[in-house]
Amino acid sequence: MATLTLTYPFATTVEGWADMNTTATREYDASYGNPSGSLKERLQGRNKTDTGGWRLEGTWEDLGVPSGATVTHIRLEGCDYRCTEYSAVDSATDLIVKLQNSIYVDQATMHSGVSITAAHGSWQSLGAQSDQAVPAGLQASTSSICIFTGVNLDLANDGGAAITLYDDNVEIVITYETASSFPPVPDAQRLRRTPLIRM
Repeated sequence: MATLTLTYPFATTVEGWADMNTTATREYDASYGNPSGSLKERLQGRNKTDTGGWRLEGTWEDLGVPSGATVTHIRLEGCDYRCTEYSAVDSATDLIVKLQNSIYVDQATMHSGVSITAAHGSWQSLGAQSDQAVPAGLQASTSSICIFTGVNLDLANDGGAAITLYDDNVEIVITYETASSFPPVPDAQRLRRTPLIRM
């Protein structure tokens, strides 16, 4: 077994993550982070809801997994998050992290989310979560996958309702096997050929 650790500090760019373009406003904020730069989302308005987020798409190989490897597990190793605005919010969940296939169907849940109940005075840190099995259909290194990190937001019936969230230092660990790491086939299981003896 081998592991690949992906770390996204968002120091200068979104580093390949794309906004789903739903109800909330999402953007890269170079001026705010832990310590600098982060992904920002803000939802504002009476009775507004949002279940969108950010997506990182490509193949396992695009993420750095060796060609021909078999990906077996994935986990969220950590993330920093902060809520800086919390006004008339009915409910808010951040950091819902999932592995999806190329058409955005959920394949594994790396984190079911953290409940946000007030603005934070400082950055909060989420620690390592458990490994999640990668379905057989997505284990090939050439499989097209999507890593999703999102929210579930519900604002109250109030004209001043609003919430602002920041995510930073996302770290994901991918476990894989290379062809050379598979155990050798025992001799008894090998196909033996009887040599042709000419008389």
